[in-house]
Amino acid sequence: MAKLIDWIRRNSTHLLDPDRDVRLSQVARQLEKTMVEKRDSFDLQESLSSFDIPPRDHPLIIERVYELALRRAWRDQKITDKERAALQWIARRLNLGPDRTAQIERTTGAAIFEAHLAKATSDGILTPKEIATLQRIATDMGTTTRELVATYFSNEGEAFLRGMFAAMTETGTLNDRQWNSLVSATAGLGFTEAELHKTIVTQAERFTEHVLADAKSDEYLSESERATLNWLLDKLSLSPQFRNYVKEEVHQLQRLTKIKDGHLPTVRATRVALRAGEIVHFQGYGRYEQVRHLKSGVRVDAHEGQLTITDSRLVFSGETKSFDITHRRALDILSLTDAVQIRTSGKGTGNYYFGRNKQLVHAIYQAAVSKANQTLLQKKGGLPSRHIKREVRQRVWQKYGGACAECGATQYLEFDHIIPVAKGGASTESNVQMLCRGCNLKKSDRI
Repeated sequence: MAKLIDWIRRNSTHLLDPDRDVRLSQVARQLEKTMVEKRDSFDLQESLSSFDIPPRDHPLIIERVYELALRRAWRDQKITDKERAALQWIARRLNLGPDRTAQIERTTGAAIFEAHLAKATSDGILTPKEIATLQRIATDMGTTTRELVATYFSNEGEAFLRGMFAAMTETGTLNDRQWNSLVSATAGLGFTEAELHKTIVTQAERFTEHVLADAKSDEYLSESERATLNWLLDKLSLSPQFRNYVKEEVHQLQRLTKIKDGHLPTVRATRVALRAGEIVHFQGYGRYEQVRHLKSGVRVDAHEGQLTITDSRLVFSGETKSFDITHRRALDILSLTDAVQIRTSGKGTGNYYFGRNKQLVHAIYQAAVSKANQTLLQKKGGLPSRHIKREVRQRVWQKYGGACAECGATQYLEFDHIIPVAKGGASTESNVQMLCRGCNLKKSDRI
């Protein structure tokens, strides 16, 4: 009830007399005309009494006369010495004291500054000329752009910086020229570079996640992707937790990239009979699922055991099943969401599950087979490629707003095929979505 009463008090005059504001402005223009015509013979009280205006409105009319003069002086975005002298004469004729004059000048100047700020930032770019205009207005007001923005427009200024950063990164790129332009605009608004970092921290992390998701889409970190991610880590003030997360993901990508380039790790193996000179690249526990098509229907036999990848074969050793596959018998290797599918010319065809090591095992086995065959493994059966073109990734990122389609998470994001590649799904915009790693693993390769 108290809030309602306050609102009624503030707005009752406008509600009861909606034309009052227009009428006061008309009287102010007439009073100003009279003052210019009579010059030093102008009598304020005599002139005010000639208008059919209640005495309580006289202070408002006087202030508007001075405001009209101020706005004319500001038309070229600066106040000359001649204009300043004229304003002082008007203030004396209107019996305005220094404090009230200064208050009107601050209010009017702030409104003019706001209008130019809105115009300058409407296109998302703050040019040097626009910055100079804003600084000149602030100087003529006896202040600085920083003080004006901090006092009146901090929210607007911060929103502009966030919007400018978002516009710059909309295409999925950011370079030194764009960043320097943003820093220049920041300085023009009176913000420091440190304040810029603080203002755009959320947008900066979302953009970095975008670049990271693009790099992870093919599990290969190109030199340009590595340079971009390092530049972002060096240039942007990211939260320590997010920074560590990005560094870990980049480290994993670099590891996968080295493997795909043929630099396979060497590990010490146990509980496996190696051939003379055989080199082990991976050893760990996993699950092998063999799909069998029987007259009674499809049956999946699961076997737990140890898997070893060497430079010449894959060895699976379990209590219920053991076998090895020479690399030359491998016909196809598919990376599913949570498994590696291997097709061979004999035994061992099926899905292999390794948990968090899936990407690593797939990369090692793919590279080992390619090196053994001295060629890249060719896809069989006409399956679509898992590679997603950059323009498709960009549109999908925008479509889902850089968040998981299932839970809305904004980290550990991955591009996911809605219909899996293994089941004929294409790498098109309509068949690709954003999922976080957790939701992607839950989905697996089921439609």
